[in-house]
Amino acid sequence: MHGAADRIRADIGNLDSRINQAVESITNQNPEWLLEFLRRRRKDHLKWMASVDAAIAAMDAEAFPQLDHTKCNMGLWIYKAVVSSDSQRQVHDSMEEPHRRLHATASEIADMVSRGEGSGIDSKRKDLGAVYEEIADRFDEYERYLEDAVLNDLRK
Repeated sequence: MHGAADRIRADIGNLDSRINQAVESITNQNPEWLLEFLRRRRKDHLKWMASVDAAIAAMDAEAFPQLDHTKCNMGLWIYKAVVSSDSQRQVHDSMEEPHRRLHATASEIADMVSRGEGSGIDSKRKDLGAVYEEIADRFDEYERYLEDAVLNDLRK
């Protein structure tokens, strides 16, 4: 029994190491590639917001998308990335707090739905929209940073 548990722990450790290496590789790719990667994460969160709205409309707490901010595709990238540039690190890190609040607010809504509390959900959904707007601004900032990096690479 202990041997199997040890093997599982080792496998999990190996998997975590491989994920960390992949995320580091993604983040330190050329800026053009990272720009496309970032745009896919933005699209992921647009779909995520639509899924939250569908779960609210259905009043189905089980239908909510990933509520753990560290487990969605963007969260995996934000929290595991090793960013080598100080200027990029500043832009990258600025996404962390609003991203955490986005998922936390959706989690609060899911809790309200699961308790059958219809009142207050509209207000909390407005809060969620405001946090998403913050993230949209951060996406814009990151895209501008990467677009500048692409232009600088093209000028070389």
